[in-house]
Amino acid sequence: MRRSLASLALGSALACSAASSPQAASRLGVRPDPSVDTIRGTVSVVGTATDERVMIRPLGGGPAIPVSGTVAKTLLLVSGADVQASGRRDAAGAFDVREFVVRSVDDVPAIDGTLVAQDGGIAIMTTDHTTHPIANPPPALRAHVGQRVWITGPLETGAVTFGVIAPAAAGDAAQRPIDLPPNAPADRPKSVDAKCLLDAVHQAMAPYVAQAQASYPAARERFRAGLPPGHTFFVTTRLHDAAGREEQVFVIVDSIVNGIIAGRIASQINALREFRYGQPYSFPEAELVDWMVSRPDGSEEGNVVGNFLDSYTPPSSCT
Repeated sequence: MRRSLASLALGSALACSAASSPQAASRLGVRPDPSVDTIRGTVSVVGTATDERVMIRPLGGGPAIPVSGTVAKTLLLVSGADVQASGRRDAAGAFDVREFVVRSVDDVPAIDGTLVAQDGGIAIMTTDHTTHPIANPPPALRAHVGQRVWITGPLETGAVTFGVIAPAAAGDAAQRPIDLPPNAPADRPKSVDAKCLLDAVHQAMAPYVAQAQASYPAARERFRAGLPPGHTFFVTTRLHDAAGREEQVFVIVDSIVNGIIAGRIASQINALREFRYGQPYSFPEAELVDWMVSRPDGSEEGNVVGNFLDSYTPPSSCT
């Protein structure tokens, strides 16, 4: 497939950074805000199949509170769970939920977040961008990378129970399948095979990465507002496996929510067996390397790192 963003396959023994240990505070997810109300209780669904209504029964007792707003549809998927929700009362007395986090399921504490690939395995990323590795995850859980889930049980052993909160990453402007014109410039992969060479490549790229990150917020807002027909938004990030190898790829963006970019890998993978073309993948905006908008006439916007790599020759030996 032709594309205009240069990828970089790096087979060096790059050390993987360890994620921090889970902390109780990071499981909350909903940050206090004096301008909104918060409630905590058990989600229930009443009514008929054609007239379902979502309610939250407060943990402290009292009548069930009807829920309104677009988030109510998502709450349908966590019926029976204990949630903490934030929002406002509407004119009809219902609680207009703006966001929520699952706190427990069947009286077992839960962690609510987005499943991400990490160091050859998977982890759950909470809204504060903390990643919690999941040891020996069940195969059924791996199938939901890039989606929002709740998990109960010890993450360190993988003996977990889980449920899907958002079957697909909820976003502002999901895109069509990868849409590139036939005259888009071809990709030109490059590779190095030693850590010292990888360090040199990273150092050479650093000014261009900084430029891409500085211009990304404006590009993100345009994506959220909706790009014109035939325009496709890509971002670039670096994948890592358990052996310490790294591969820089680009991802077609489906959503950007709470600082998390969710999409699908849009590069053919050369070095890392744990990843594949088209695989759902999510990562924090802080890990963005570059961005690009592909236009229907074959031109592009952004791609400052990719353009640099097009003419860059990696060092052949360490000095």
